[in-house]
Amino acid sequence: MRTQNRRDFMRLSGMVPFALRTSPVAVSPVACLEFHGFGSFRNTTGGHPMRMKTTDNERNFKRSTQTLLGTPEQVFPLLCPVREYEWLEDWHCNLIYTESGIAELDCIFTTEFPGEGGTETWVVSDYVPSERIEFVRFNSLRTIRYTIHLEPDGSGTKAVWEQVITGLNEAGNEWVRGYKDEKFEGIIRRLEKQINHFLTTGRMLKGAEVEVQA
Repeated sequence: MRTQNRRDFMRLSGMVPFALRTSPVAVSPVACLEFHGFGSFRNTTGGHPMRMKTTDNERNFKRSTQTLLGTPEQVFPLLCPVREYEWLEDWHCNLIYTESGIAELDCIFTTEFPGEGGTETWVVSDYVPSERIEFVRFNSLRTIRYTIHLEPDGSGTKAVWEQVITGLNEAGNEWVRGYKDEKFEGIIRRLEKQINHFLTTGRMLKGAEVEVQA
């Protein structure tokens, strides 16, 4: 049999002669998978859909809207680990990295609040002046993706606060389950009072004043 005919025969019959083999090429299994609905993939080489294992960790979503008495250009600079010292009485942080001295993309700082799971690291993951700032917060218990969107609203601003909270272990899952909507809403309303007071008076709302006006 002529060489070309022999090669055609072997190709059609599924045989590969040793002399024609090349160095083995590793093919990632992912290359043979096609997304087939939430949590499911189909093997494109002809297999059946495979179900991805889902995790048992808790995840919760929070969302609330504030009406702020200043323009987005006035509000946005106050959403900063440095500027918050001007209007947020119980704020304290340790600034780890910033090139500008204030909030910026990839700015990093830490906080430690009672009942929050110890020292927490914050990373500014999105930064669009006067429009949006996003933080990724994490500690030993859970992570929070914390986004604040600003939109003009007449002479003021509509601020939408969103959190995606995920437990990292069983203690973190318990924390996530215990973080009720009512608690989140109370925090947002308190912050709304505090930032509006600063926007309209130029001074910090302190102590009993916060509770009376909350």
